[in-house]
Amino acid sequence: MDLVLPEIDRAVCNLCGNCLAICPEDSLYVESDQIVFKQPVTCTYCALCEEACPQDAIRCEFEITW
Repeated sequence: MDLVLPEIDRAVCNLCGNCLAICPEDSLYVESDQIVFKQPVTCTYCALCEEACPQDAIRCEFEITW
């Protein structure tokens, strides 16, 4: 099963931590000076991380609507 996750542009990310703070599933963390998904399966693709990123370093390619 392939997971669809938000894309993180590590060249643009300044590690501000907004995405970590806003993630309701605690799916992200900092490892080796970059943001990574520690629990990719818990990501609900809510796109809150994309909205919270002041650098526009996180992109959700798809929009999930209910």
